[in-house]
Amino acid sequence: MVQPLPFIPEPFFDELLSSWLRRIAAEYGMALNQLIEYLQLEASSRASLDYREHPKDCRRIANALRISTKEVDTMTHKPLQGAGKQLLSWPFPIQVCRACDAFHRTQTAQKVQLKGWFEYWTLECGACRRSLSPLTGPKLKIANPQREDPGWYSEILTHARHGASEVMRYARNPRFFAFSPLACLELLSKRTGPLRYNAYKPNVKFRGILNPENHCIAELLIPGLSDKLDQSPLIPSRWRSDHPTKDVTARTLLLAALALFLANPASAWAKVQERICYTKGVEIDFWLSRQSPHLAQRLSPNSTRTKSAEHVSQLLQL
Repeated sequence: MVQPLPFIPEPFFDELLSSWLRRIAAEYGMALNQLIEYLQLEASSRASLDYREHPKDCRRIANALRISTKEVDTMTHKPLQGAGKQLLSWPFPIQVCRACDAFHRTQTAQKVQLKGWFEYWTLECGACRRSLSPLTGPKLKIANPQREDPGWYSEILTHARHGASEVMRYARNPRFFAFSPLACLELLSKRTGPLRYNAYKPNVKFRGILNPENHCIAELLIPGLSDKLDQSPLIPSRWRSDHPTKDVTARTLLLAALALFLANPASAWAKVQERICYTKGVEIDFWLSRQSPHLAQRLSPNSTRTKSAEHVSQLLQL
């Protein structure tokens, strides 16, 4: 059995296991892989540490670092299932807490990484409760409702917390859900009309929503959002199951729209049907035909499948 180490720096709140072990290794002039070898762990990489790939390592780490196995367990990512596995970014984080990052730099020369910085459903820092920021610096040319209208953004953030909670629960236990909230996020990130193209560069899309009627479906559900859009869309990219939206502002708005969508799916679906153009209507009807029957029943209680969706399905089978 490995002897407990004499000096162990305290872990930061919500710190990843690999981040903490890397700081401990630095205290003894070692690299992380050398500490792993000294502790006789079966893990061979950061990912195997943070994703609990070797359950026996938890007990060995607890004995050597004089903490409980429960504390070690809380420093790792909980297992995700199905499409929820895409909601953890690896190996690089997607966001950061500027305040906590600055505090960490005053305490240690080693880079600190927190769990919430890798989770797509996390919008606020678990330590200081501040909103998370993108890894890149602030872009003053792009609209930022948190900076320009904090009162309105705080109201939207309340809805976004409910949407984030639904996504987190689905990622961890999808069998308890009749339909996927991730599929609803894919719907909400779609446009209500076709994108316009540059006449001089046909293969390059304009950056921004040039057509005032061509908004994101999420804008139909969030009060006051469409009034804040000028030439810089707040939700510039679509949410896909294999490529979730990384921008923290866009995710906040989408998760807020998800909470409002799930609160009254039939009413939200009626708004979508009123505002979308015909070509997008065909695309969205086909999207609905591929979803769970439970979702289709909640959106359109009086109909099971639209004619446009059946028409597209027939064309794809040719």
